[in-house]
Amino acid sequence: MVKINGSPVLDKQGDIIEPEEIEKAAYSYVMKSRIGGDMHRRAAFGDALHKADGPHKVSDMVESMVFTDDKIAKMGLPDEFPRGWWVGFKVHDEDTWNMVKNGERTGFSIHGIGIRTNADLDSVMGYTQ
Repeated sequence: MVKINGSPVLDKQGDIIEPEEIEKAAYSYVMKSRIGGDMHRRAAFGDALHKADGPHKVSDMVESMVFTDDKIAKMGLPDEFPRGWWVGFKVHDEDTWNMVKNGERTGFSIHGIGIRTNADLDSVMGYTQ
């Protein structure tokens, strides 16, 4: 799972993701998209670079790094260093940037799809052996 201080991170939908899966999703996103949208709004019209049903572009990814146990160890970072995907975006849309600055927009979505499987939350959180 993606972790902070050794504990899995639950997203807003209550989902967790294994580090290997976030790494695959991150690499796919970087190779295929790098477009930041706003609230899953879709583009009405396409152009030479973007599909008509792609995200309504308000930003571009400018940084991406997935921190896994292996990478953290090789970089000599402390064990409590958060695991997961760190990104940087340049927001071009002034209205969206103002919403980021005032706290109305607090995260990003990669507009991905996945397959949910049920997990025993106590086990995932390390409460059971």
